[in-house]
Amino acid sequence: MVDSLLRCSLVGMLALCLAMLGCPANDDDSIGDDDTIGDDDTVGDDDTSGDDDSSGDDDTVGDDDSAGDDDSSGDDDTSGDDDSSGDDDSSGDDDTSGDDDSSGDDDSAAPLACADGLDNDGDGWTDLADPGCIDTADDDEDNAPISECTDGIDNDSDGQIDAQDSDCVDADDDHEGPPLWFTAVTWSDGGGDGFWSPGEYISISATLNNDGTSYSFPVGGALSVPPGSAVQVLAPVTYLPYLYTGTSAVLPQTFDAFAQGSMSVGEVVDFTIETSTPGCTGTGCPPSNPYILSVTLN
Repeated sequence: MVDSLLRCSLVGMLALCLAMLGCPANDDDSIGDDDTIGDDDTVGDDDTSGDDDSSGDDDTVGDDDSAGDDDSSGDDDTSGDDDSSGDDDSSGDDDTSGDDDSSGDDDSAAPLACADGLDNDGDGWTDLADPGCIDTADDDEDNAPISECTDGIDNDSDGQIDAQDSDCVDADDDHEGPPLWFTAVTWSDGGGDGFWSPGEYISISATLNNDGTSYSFPVGGALSVPPGSAVQVLAPVTYLPYLYTGTSAVLPQTFDAFAQGSMSVGEVVDFTIETSTPGCTGTGCPPSNPYILSVTLN
């Protein structure tokens, strides 16, 4: 009891001295981190030694020490976080060295044979005018001869071949000569044995073709033999009343002739059948187109 009274007397005297000196005894004492001398511990009942001990809470020596907490040396260090050396590096991401390379992609192909404006097979016909071309996607203009106007031959002996021949209407024209011509020319002997002999008749038939314009006047043919021949021509001409373009017709009558008895076996007679258009006058008439038929006497 005496110790407690003594202790209280000492505390009271100390508080009085501090009051006289103007120093707060408890509230702003930072000597021990705001710890009062006895940790503000009253004699037993009012002991706040732990509850109101601000020895660590208001101590700014470490808590408010900005040496580490506000140290921007690492937290605000943008040396790595804001480093754009890799993230914004356009050295590879925006590299158009290969992506936009049009060196080969925009290379246009050469035109195909049937669309290049050239006569690739040398037959005088170009691209779709050539019978070897199916369409513009066809890359082969070459074709096997299919007509007189594509066979590479001067069929009518006029010095002009295929497309260069004015008588060729197109590549499908199978006649390189003038628009009227004879085909299917045959003959038969009077005796019917297949041999034409001296002193015997002969009959000649022919088909007339037209790939020119339409003829509304008589068209036909005329038969002749070389001058001085011992063959007598009996029916020299025969005609069709008309012949439309692109058509053909057998002449309505045969050409008839007679071999004189004085002729020799083995003698060759050349008959010439000329196209004839007696109803046509002027420059629009088709040219004469002779057909030669050779028959040997037996």
